[in-house]
Amino acid sequence: MKLHRMIFIFFLTFFGTSSVASEKYPSLLNVEIGKPYPHSGLEKYIRPDRPMTQFRSPNYGPTKSIFSFFSVSFLNDDKHVAIVTAENLNFSLEQCEKQKKDVLALALAKFPQHLSVSREESQLDTKYEYANASENTYFVLKCHLADGPFWTLHLQFRGKTEEPLVRRAWGAFLNK
Repeated sequence: MKLHRMIFIFFLTFFGTSSVASEKYPSLLNVEIGKPYPHSGLEKYIRPDRPMTQFRSPNYGPTKSIFSFFSVSFLNDDKHVAIVTAENLNFSLEQCEKQKKDVLALALAKFPQHLSVSREESQLDTKYEYANASENTYFVLKCHLADGPFWTLHLQFRGKTEEPLVRRAWGAFLNK
């Protein structure tokens, strides 16, 4: 009887903690570009020596098996999320491409109107961008070699409205 009770308490604690955390903070696919990240007290982590602040967040939801955490970047002026980035190392290009296919299916489920855009239409001058002309959020998804023998699966969400603000803020900072 005690063993059953201990197992029950373990599952209650494990799943209870997971659901509370996932309800409190958004998962990778649920962070909203252009809105504040819902965490109280972020002001004390602001990097006053930079125009933007970046921090890592634990991931929940369907992409957790690929990305255990992701990075959130916000402009210090308005504290709105401008960029969300997740990366995962892979041993081979084949493994990376398989994960990329899985992540693309999840991202397109979240953003069903997004399509692959040409390099000329791309906000970042890349051929790995997915966007919709009527939506602010676009994303980049690619596999690439990153300074070594391992392939990196790179997913990044950005905002069309935030993009010029980011460029202007960094331009002003770098040209001081």
